[in-house]
Amino acid sequence: MRRLLSTLGLACTVLMSAGTSTATAQSAAAEISIIPTAQGVEIEGRVIGLDEGEVQAALTIVKSDSGGTSNLTQSRAIGIHRGERHVIGKTTLSIQPGGKLSVELSVTQDGAEIATAVSTFGP
Repeated sequence: MRRLLSTLGLACTVLMSAGTSTATAQSAAAEISIIPTAQGVEIEGRVIGLDEGEVQAALTIVKSDSGGTSNLTQSRAIGIHRGERHVIGKTTLSIQPGGKLSVELSVTQDGAEIATAVSTFGP
């Protein structure tokens, strides 16, 4: 378990920086963090306001390991303001050695996708 958490910690540091989407002329950015814990991994998806407005955010997590496959989706509409962070979803999952994890946070405004963050882990 310690080896798995150590591997996850290294992978998550890389994935966090790759999983942040920020662009000019957008009203929001998407951010994902994956942190190893004693129980497995803690996953959190956040929307960061870059401007004022209303957005819809959806966090989707797919975990696949020897225990089976789990799918989790959390979504909601939020009012954003510049500099504010909104947690869309936060959960802790156990994952077996050799397991796969895929996390996606999608942010839309007026039906158009304006930000996406994607992180994956596993073989």
